[in-house]
Parts: sequence; C-alpha cells; structure tokens
Amino acid sequence: MYDQIEASIPQWITYMNSHNINAAWLEELTADINMEQTLQNFSTQIDSMLTNVASVLSSTVKGLITASFAFIIAVYISLDGKRVGRHATKLITAYLKPSWAEWILHVCRTFRRIFGNFLTGQCTETVILGFLMCITFSIFKLPYGSLVGLLTAVCAIIPYVGAFISSAVSIFLTLLVTPSLVIRCLIVYSMTQFVENQFIYPRVVGSSVGLPPLYTLIAAMIGGKLFGIIGIIFFIPLAAVAVELVKEDAAKRLHYNKKHIA
Repeated sequence: MYDQIEASIPQWITYMNSHNINAAWLEELTADINMEQTLQNFSTQIDSMLTNVASVLSSTVKGLITASFAFIIAVYISLDGKRVGRHATKLITAYLKPSWAEWILHVCRTFRRIFGNFLTGQCTETVILGFLMCITFSIFKLPYGSLVGLLTAVCAIIPYVGAFISSAVSIFLTLLVTPSLVIRCLIVYSMTQFVENQFIYPRVVGSSVGLPPLYTLIAAMIGGKLFGIIGIIFFIPLAAVAVELVKEDAAKRLHYNKKHIA
C-alpha cells in the first residue's frame, strides 16, 4: 500500500496540473507526512480494534450461552419444582438437627413468600410508572407519550435504574421529531422519575414485602453499590427476609424475657 501510494502521488499532482488545478497544497501535505509511519500506525490501530471486537464478540457469545443454559435450567426447575422441593425438604430433615432443619425450612418459606410479593409489587409499580409517564408526556405535549410509557414500564423491571435507561431512548425520539422539545422532555422525564422513585416505588414495593420506604431505599442503594443491577433487584426481598426473621427472633426474646422477669 505504501509503495502504491508513493508511486501514485506524482501522477495525482501531474493530473491536477494538467487540468489547471493548484496542486501545491498536495505537494506540501505529502512532503510533511511520513507515509510509511502513518500506515504503520494505522495498521496498529486496526489490529487493536480487531482485537477489541473479537473480545467483545467472545464475551457476548459466552453471555448468550450462559443465559441460554440458565433459562433452560429455570424452565426445568419450574416444571419440576414441587418434586425438587420435596427432595430438598427430605434431605434437610434427614441430615440436619430438627431445630436447624425447622429454621432452614422456615427461612426458605419466608423467602419464597416475600419474593413472590416483591415480584407482584414490582409489576404493579411498572404499570403505575408507565401510565404516569404517558400522562405527563401528554400533559406537556411531548411526542410518543404512549410509546415512552410502554418502554418505561418494560425497563422499570430493574428498580431505580431501568427507568433511566429508557430516558435516553425517549430523549432520542423527541430529538428526531421536535429538537426544540428535548430540554422539556429531559426535565419532565427526570421529575417524573424522581417523584416515582422517591415516593411511589418505596411505598408500593416496600408495602408488598413488608418494608418501610426508608428500608427499601437503603436496601436498593446497598445492593446497587455491592452488586450493581443484580444487587438492586435482589437486595430488597433479601432485606425484607432479614427484617422478618429479626422481628420474629426479637418477639421470641421479648416474650422469653417477660416470662422470666414475671
């Protein structure tokens, strides 16, 4: 490539001069450029880019394979969940002390109940947020209100974070239709999300799992700090289970203390 370019430059200059085109700028440009070094740098950048692309593709394929196996395993567990539960209960009861077995099974039942309530509350909250976003977009005369509401509801499955992900798409849609409304869209979307995240979500989801709004916010922040999006999703029901178990233990201890003091 270097040899070809070096041989072609004089031909380009001659062609331009023959057509009364000023080729002095091309001569100055090629005189100051080390073409060989430039092409070597370009080749190095291409190699680096291809390496990064291959790494991204490899990670994507691995992630898809892992997700596929996880989905298949989840389907089998769902179809055969009762049998797996009976087997696990038998093993726990057979190999552990009665007190330990009873406590572990109680924790599992508590987690199952609270996590089910959490999923119900989460779905309710996504519907509320979707309708709220659709209404506010309609009030402030922003485009694609229904689409933004649906997109926000789908992304809101991820607590506190999913709605922000959908905001980028909403702003982009507004930019395509009416660029002058982008600032209004950003303000309306941010304010709606703030109201929902700080007031509606903690009450809806927190009440479904038995957590006060303050505990819900703290659990989501701690989970997100430690484990990212997965932590935000699972730390709320985990915190609810922990609070429920602590309440039960505290009630037993108080009852025991009152009984012995009396």
